[in-house]
Amino acid sequence: MTILEEIRAEAGRPLPELAEKYHADGRRCAALFCGFIPPEIVHAAGAVPMRLRATGHSGTDAGSTYFAQTHCSLVRHAFDMAMRGRFAGFDAVMFSTGCDHSRRVYDAWRHADAAPALRMLIPVSSDSTPAAVVALERELEKMIFTLREEWKVELDDGAIGGAIRQYNKQRALLEQIGRARIADDSRLSGADVLALHQVISSVPVDQGNALLERLLAELPGMPARENATGTRLFLVSSHFEDLRRMATIEEFGGLVVGDLMCTGTGYFHGPVDEAAPPLTALAERALHRLSCPHAADEIDRRVRFIVDSVREGRCDAVILDRLSFCAIGAAEFFVLARRLKAEGIAVLELEGELHGGGEGQLRTRLEAFREQLSNRDSAR
Repeated sequence: MTILEEIRAEAGRPLPELAEKYHADGRRCAALFCGFIPPEIVHAAGAVPMRLRATGHSGTDAGSTYFAQTHCSLVRHAFDMAMRGRFAGFDAVMFSTGCDHSRRVYDAWRHADAAPALRMLIPVSSDSTPAAVVALERELEKMIFTLREEWKVELDDGAIGGAIRQYNKQRALLEQIGRARIADDSRLSGADVLALHQVISSVPVDQGNALLERLLAELPGMPARENATGTRLFLVSSHFEDLRRMATIEEFGGLVVGDLMCTGTGYFHGPVDEAAPPLTALAERALHRLSCPHAADEIDRRVRFIVDSVREGRCDAVILDRLSFCAIGAAEFFVLARRLKAEGIAVLELEGELHGGGEGQLRTRLEAFREQLSNRDSAR
């Protein structure tokens, strides 16, 4: 089995199964619902921070007892798992106010008294002003106090600073992966990188760093990925975890050589300032990171990042793919589509459920879009 096959297999494992594995090793586990929650603090408390995803879970019947079909399918899947006891093996689940749906799933989780017993909400401002940074820093202090009390652990600036250094190393390694994937003879597909991000966000940071170092060492000896369509794409999304959907995009649209996703580059992009006080540095990075449309005043930076990445990656187009009924995603994509087109960049807007559904329609839209790109190039 190659390293990429190992990564794909690990990415396909449900989070509850991974939590059981870490518990057997004597490690606590915390499920993080949002990228605003710093994994550094959880790691410094001796637990494994695991970005919440619904891999291997099907159906939302139990989750729909609290949420309508017009709510985001990530929320319905996650809450369905909670109602079926799938998070009983976790020691904590953590939410933020990144969007109203994630805010409400915290309320529903408490109301249903679903496991785990430790549930935390981290309020996050929708802007990145100095006052917002101070407010988030105060919320992180409350988070630390709670973990000390509940888990009976020492959690000081030294431990958090050490965790920051480990995660910054991981971010630097992932930057190298990002540069490797835009090469003309890239060894990595978009599905490969998505699987890698899913694994990295659900294993201990030292284990993730070792995996990244091994992958970077083995990349030069791997065969280049075939791009049957010849088209190069940049993908923008929020919470994207469906490897089959990514494979369909690459088969019928083109090779995804870059992304700005809440569960991809956006989550790992940019280091934490190691010279600043740890909580200040974590709050600064959380509010200034690129991926989330919740931070409305950061949209100019997100647009510039996408445009620069498209140019550097020699991309033919951008795909904006959002979860159905994601309100802040719809608002963001309305602006992004117009601003990217004004830069002369072709854009395809898609939406879908968290897992599966509408594959035939997706194929048709991708093929039609690729034909439009071909006609545009022929007319030049």
